[in-house]
Amino acid sequence: MVGKILRTVGALALWFCVGTIISQVLILSYLVWKWQIDLPRLGEIIRVARTGESSTKGTPADETLELLNEELAYEDFLARRAQRARDLELKELQLLAAEEAVRAELNKLMAEKAQLVQAQQEFDKRVAQAQHQAKLAARETLRGILESLRPDQAKAQLQAMTNRGQWDEAVALLTEMPASRRSRILSEFKSPQDQAVLGELLRRIGQPQEDHNAGTSGEAF
Repeated sequence: MVGKILRTVGALALWFCVGTIISQVLILSYLVWKWQIDLPRLGEIIRVARTGESSTKGTPADETLELLNEELAYEDFLARRAQRARDLELKELQLLAAEEAVRAELNKLMAEKAQLVQAQQEFDKRVAQAQHQAKLAARETLRGILESLRPDQAKAQLQAMTNRGQWDEAVALLTEMPASRRSRILSEFKSPQDQAVLGELLRRIGQPQEDHNAGTSGEAF
């Protein structure tokens, strides 16, 4: 009877041990799957379970160093941000300086342009004066030539000028001649066609130069 009881107790103990082992295996398998535990980590867990110490446990000095590193990283962040701000300010100052230089160069070019325009106007004025003087000299020469011709020859030249549309030039030559010489030349306009030319000449002579509407050709004598 006692032997039967001992065998029963032994069997129960054996099944309890087997059940415990199976439970531990199941729990360990679940943890490995759930927490993605690899073999190195599993070995570390087992070692910690046996000895109660962890190789990765940080000392107070390590924790202080970690805090200092974090503070230094934040200071470095602030320093980089301040440097970027200074870089932006420097670029802005450079842009302002470049804009000022461009504005100064533009003002210089505008001043030079104004000087060139003034010089061109002065040159055109002198050219116009020279051309006017040359025209007066040429007209004076032509007037002298007409005065040296016979009245009929001078009349023919004046009529040729009117045929070319040079009415104002013909009028200017006649008005600058002495009255006696002018009357001899005008007396040569005898035919009806000549009388029409003479009438137009006299009409223009009696009007101011700016009121002549027949137009001048501007041709050189």
